Amino acid sequence: MATDAAEKADQTPPVIGLALSGGGFRATAFHLGVLQRLRELGLLQKIALVSTVSGGSIAGASWLSWHVNRGDTFSDSKAWERYASSLIWIMSIRNGIRGFVFILTFLIPASCLGVLAGILLFLSRPASGTLVSGAVLMVLALSYLCWHYLATTVLVECYSRWLMGDATLDELDPADTERACPILLINATGLNSGEHLVFPTHQPPTTYDALLPALMLRTTPRYALKRGMPPINMPGKTRVAQAVAASSAIPGAFAPLRFTHVLSDVVGFLRTPIWGRSARRGVYLATDGGVYDNQGTRLLASLCQHLIVSDGAAALREQITPSTWQLWPPGQGVLFRAQEISYNRARELGYESLEDRTSSYRNMVDALRECGVPPDKVRDEIDKRGPFLHSYSYVELEPSEKFGWTHGDQRLPDKLVPLVARVRTDLDSFSMAELSALMFHGYTMIDHCLRAYQRELLPEAPPPLKFQFPFGGIFKDWDHPTDEEIERAIAHLRVSGSRLSTWRRFYRWRNKC
Repeated sequence: MATDAAEKADQTPPVIGLALSGGGFRATAFHLGVLQRLRELGLLQKIALVSTVSGGSIAGASWLSWHVNRGDTFSDSKAWERYASSLIWIMSIRNGIRGFVFILTFLIPASCLGVLAGILLFLSRPASGTLVSGAVLMVLALSYLCWHYLATTVLVECYSRWLMGDATLDELDPADTERACPILLINATGLNSGEHLVFPTHQPPTTYDALLPALMLRTTPRYALKRGMPPINMPGKTRVAQAVAASSAIPGAFAPLRFTHVLSDVVGFLRTPIWGRSARRGVYLATDGGVYDNQGTRLLASLCQHLIVSDGAAALREQITPSTWQLWPPGQGVLFRAQEISYNRARELGYESLEDRTSSYRNMVDALRECGVPPDKVRDEIDKRGPFLHSYSYVELEPSEKFGWTHGDQRLPDKLVPLVARVRTDLDSFSMAELSALMFHGYTMIDHCLRAYQRELLPEAPPPLKFQFPFGGIFKDWDHPTDEEIERAIAHLRVSGSRLSTWRRFYRWRNKC
């Protein structure tokens, strides 16, 4: 019996997790290239958990929704191509999702209010300068209110109509779908007390101990924080589009989404006056998941044995003479720079956590071997003590000098890597050259990284790299670009960091790139 149990344990496949970081459409395109190569390697269908943040949520949720409702992207190449083409088209539409939301919720209301104010001023001639100034301020204030209350609603509808449909989290539950698929964990941040909000497609069993900190938070926050706040699982009836909008509600651009989370009936017996009825109901304001964990690794590091991390967030860049003004120049003032430093520090801590976890696993393996445990029984002994992170691969936009390319020259030219890493993090319209460069970068990097650090996950004969982009671009052959094509790509990507679409179009038109 013991031998049979050991053989059964050996046959249990390892839990593989995939983390897709935040970073707007830049991260979405980068992750799409990573997913494409994982599919070719046969790893996509072996992944058990996918944790997504912001731009990663757009890629992960749109892919899973397409896979469950429209076509088997694991075995059907045409289904995958249709999905990839649809996502690329959404990221390349004129003005982008951000521009569409801005026009609909701010520009149109401002124009209508401006016309109305102009008519009223015309009828009240002669209008004084004070009256005109007051009318302008009133138009701007009312337009801002329209944007504040409508922008996130329009964002949800954009995701619903163009990407995910009206599916709920429960409808993507692997236990209830006809096609095999991983569990999706969409990460967001609660503004109430800095909660880690998770929108899972599979609701785990809820226990009283897991809910106690959330309940205590409403009356004794110090006690709750002392206990440590566990991730709060949001209800399965939530629409996927709402969860993705919450995960990608970039602070400063979109107002947070409001969610009412009804706690499980397990706490129904708790009727003491100290709690009251409100204790069974939590209202959370959810914003961008990158505020809490931009890489999406916090949950997966404690649940998976093998982890693949796709990081579309650029590393912190040195500024020789940083600005001393708080908000000027836009995106580069002291406040913006301080935010970048905080995000980068959180990223480094997450990376160190992964390294510590794998080190703990290696130390335990060495200790068990020294104790005389046979090599074929080491894994069983470790698994008895809980899930440990055996290995991980970490790909990022701008790899460190330690990153070793394992084979060939099939990678993004070195001159283009810093430019791709500086592409804006936005839901703006992206050009085909920007999207293809980001996708190719993720496609080749994940292949090299897996060969270097997780060779045991790859098939014996991995298929060769054969990147395909369904639309036009700058390069005729990504694997062997000519010098002329590289220079043209450099000129095109040089302005990709600018958020002003008019300036980007003018520069590229003038330089014919």
